[in-house]
Amino acid sequence: MLVAQEGQGDDSLENFAHGVGDSIISIKDLFAAQDDGGQNLMRLIRLVIIALNVVILAVIAFTVIRRMLYNRSFRKYYIQLEKYIDEAHLLSDATEWDKLIDDCVILGKTIDRHTHRRHNSVVVAALTYRISVALEVPKEQAIIYLLAGLVYDAGFLDLDADLFRVEILSAREKKNLTRHVMQFPDYLPSCAEDIQAVFAQACMFHHENEDGSGYPESLTSKDIPLLAKIIHVTESYSSLISERTYHHKLSPKKAIDDLRKKKKFYDAGVIDILSSIV
Repeated sequence: MLVAQEGQGDDSLENFAHGVGDSIISIKDLFAAQDDGGQNLMRLIRLVIIALNVVILAVIAFTVIRRMLYNRSFRKYYIQLEKYIDEAHLLSDATEWDKLIDDCVILGKTIDRHTHRRHNSVVVAALTYRISVALEVPKEQAIIYLLAGLVYDAGFLDLDADLFRVEILSAREKKNLTRHVMQFPDYLPSCAEDIQAVFAQACMFHHENEDGSGYPESLTSKDIPLLAKIIHVTESYSSLISERTYHHKLSPKKAIDDLRKKKKFYDAGVIDILSSIV
């Protein structure tokens, strides 16, 4: 699945290579038409063609290998999530429960595609579950938290997908992005009211900061739901260890260090647990 997702981008390099090769061959043919004085030039052109082909192939190989290694670094989260999803299905034999789980997985993938954030829902959901368990949240509730970690950004589906390709956002675009914490209800899967309430906490409050500087309600630490605190940390961690249009990925250690520097934003206890499990 990962390999299939990562094929995009390599074709453009191959097309570039073919284009360069064809252009140089055309020049070579032009000089080949001359009877005299072209032998040394022909040898030089051949050497240039060979050198360029080697460089282009090296670039293609480097890009493919780099992408494969990048994807492999997320493989453990897919394995973890698959295990937790299997455990979730065993909690109930009700058809509605199984459908909810499957709907949340599909919605998570849909949000990732829409926002161009490869692997995000998987990382956030898997880490949210592990942190919840470490905080001794009952298993059934931890599974609900996991599902919330898949769908917490459903409100982004209300925004134009092109907005997520912009590297530098205007003030108006930034304001539009913040709307996603209130635009989720129409996109969440149908479920029991108690589960809907948990999903709503995740969707609405995962951008609230410990010092009250977040949104939409400027809640301070004591008023922020535990789930929202966890997702705030796991989402930011997922972003930091990922390649995004606006930054290069960090190592897990550097990502944790970056989170620790922003104590006014994140719950220090949640960061400590995250540090112990990644």
